[in-house]
Amino acid sequence: MADGDNVGIQIVEGVIKLPGVRINRREFLSKTFTDVSSEKLHIIMEEGPQAVFSTEELEKVATPIWILN
Repeated sequence: MADGDNVGIQIVEGVIKLPGVRINRREFLSKTFTDVSSEKLHIIMEEGPQAVFSTEELEKVATPIWILN
């Protein structure tokens, strides 16, 4: 991945470290990636979504989440 591909991941990692920001990672990923098999969901949980999806696919998933929040 190019350096620019990691920007979204770096933002999420930075936000998670902020005091008062807590998310249930398993619940969030399960709700976000509802259309994947249980095998792929396990990989997402263990290795992160970038292990299953391309940067372009993750941007399509992430954009509506950023807009809503």
